[in-house]
Amino acid sequence: MLSKSEYRLISRDLSWRCERLNEISTELDDWNQHLAPDEGVNEILFRSLI
Repeated sequence: MLSKSEYRLISRDLSWRCERLNEISTELDDWNQHLAPDEGVNEILFRSLI
């Protein structure tokens, strides 16, 4: 079982990671809209990643 301090540390770390992932997601959405506004291009880019 985790102590309160361990729980707080993990909670802060996960919170920071979630915030950063949201920032990255927003940056990727912006980048995607700028470089590939056409849905067909998005599909091609997506398939190239698979």
